[in-house]
Amino acid sequence: MIKDGGGFTLVEMLVTLTIFGIVTGSLVGLFVPLSAGFISQNADADIQQTVRAAADLMVRELRMAGFSSQSESRFGIIEAKQNRVSFSADWDDDGLITSSHRDDSSILVESDLISYELDKATLSLKRTTAENTDDQSVQTLIGGPSDHMKMKDLAFTYFDQQGKETTIVDDIRSVGISLVAETPAGRKGFLKQSHQTQVKCRNLGL
Repeated sequence: MIKDGGGFTLVEMLVTLTIFGIVTGSLVGLFVPLSAGFISQNADADIQQTVRAAADLMVRELRMAGFSSQSESRFGIIEAKQNRVSFSADWDDDGLITSSHRDDSSILVESDLISYELDKATLSLKRTTAENTDDQSVQTLIGGPSDHMKMKDLAFTYFDQQGKETTIVDDIRSVGISLVAETPAGRKGFLKQSHQTQVKCRNLGL
């Protein structure tokens, strides 16, 4: 019997499909861990950058708490709680607490009144300016209902001139900041990023 040279036998088809399945399985087995590693690396870089940016902003602004060349005692720490800090600084240096600087492009900070807090309901880090005024503005730095990243913890610790912890607002000279954020990282579950720092409020107690 003469074999038709233009076709394949059943055995040849089965062998081909088997080889194809092995090759495909190998490629998938190689791709999955590579893809998981790529997602994890991106998530890690994203959360590190976000937490660092938020911490740097808090440090820059808290360092200026109490600033005023007018020697006005009205500026300084307003509220000092574990998950919330509120303070003022005379950013336009006029000796007055100004709720909004939006009309002055030369002043980069939009208000003399600033607060940071952990919103436990939405797992977010919030920055509020001009709180309880008509100029109030709320900015979510990390987390919130629409963000995959969540703020798991934000804690402030307050220290006096001798470096001892204090809860007396007028005695505060430096503030410790501790942040913990979490973000999904694909098949690896969740990644956590923590950051701790202490900022000296150099304009307090002058």
